[in-house]
Amino acid sequence: MEGVSNFWEVPGGEIRVGEEPKEALKRRLEEELGIPPSSLAIHFPLLVSSFFDQRERFIVFIGWHCTLLPGTKIVPAPQIEDWRWLTQEMLKDLPLGNLKELLSLFYWQQAQALGIDPRTGLTADLENFREEWPKR
Repeated sequence: MEGVSNFWEVPGGEIRVGEEPKEALKRRLEEELGIPPSSLAIHFPLLVSSFFDQRERFIVFIGWHCTLLPGTKIVPAPQIEDWRWLTQEMLKDLPLGNLKELLSLFYWQQAQALGIDPRTGLTADLENFREEWPKR
């Protein structure tokens, strides 16, 4: 989502006192993108990171793996200037601010968990095959 800061951001915001993180996610997706909670399946957190922002507030970033039910309509709130689904490749060219570092960290963590070299996109077996191929 593109907002006043001229950076693209993911939907999000504060967790209210006494609110569970999943409930905060549902609330923010409904407030910002008009996604009804009944149209959302929340699977598990993908990334948890923390940092101090420019105003020295302690920020915890939780990225979630979610699925929207087929036919779910996105109806952004009026303050959302633009929104779109993006591929990993498309993310490289967008102004993302702090989010770029977090997404990069997420990509590296996921690649490592899957046994993929993030620099080549290959597993060890495919990397060995690629190295052996010219010798055949």
